[in-house]
Amino acid sequence: MAVVGNAAGGKSTLCERLARTFSLPWYGIDRVKWRPGWEPVPQPEIDRQCRAWIAEDRWIIDGFGTWEIMAEEFERAEVIVFVDLPLRVHYFRAIRRQIHDLFYIRKDLPPNCRPYRMAPTLMKTIWFTHKLARPRLLKLLAPLRGKRKVVHLQTRSAQNRLLKHPETLVEAATM
Repeated sequence: MAVVGNAAGGKSTLCERLARTFSLPWYGIDRVKWRPGWEPVPQPEIDRQCRAWIAEDRWIIDGFGTWEIMAEEFERAEVIVFVDLPLRVHYFRAIRRQIHDLFYIRKDLPPNCRPYRMAPTLMKTIWFTHKLARPRLLKLLAPLRGKRKVVHLQTRSAQNRLLKHPETLVEAATM
């Protein structure tokens, strides 16, 4: 299962629930992109790790990889969930998370990676993803409809329904 979408859209919360419900290993691309102190991991190393996950029999992969990696991931995934909420929702959630992270250390980040240091980059990434990557992602997903279960979550209510009833994911091809 692949879960993709803009930053601060609730992908990790969704993946955690889906991993528990379906007893799947959950892998987050963001978790392998950084070393301590926000040192970036070289792309070939990230790609090797992503391909190792994709080669496994069962998985949930959370996040944006390169376009090549996403194409490989989508070809192997039985289900693809695209979290595609309005831009304002992504910004609101990102700001709320930044405030929260001032007081709590996130366990999903490497040591010495305080999120506030990347806040300006995060805000630019949200804009870039929505305006430039989103249209390209829609084109990548279009030919997969019918071959794969593609779930396009465009509202918070649709996302909340899936969070409350993740078992419906195996029943419906689209939401």
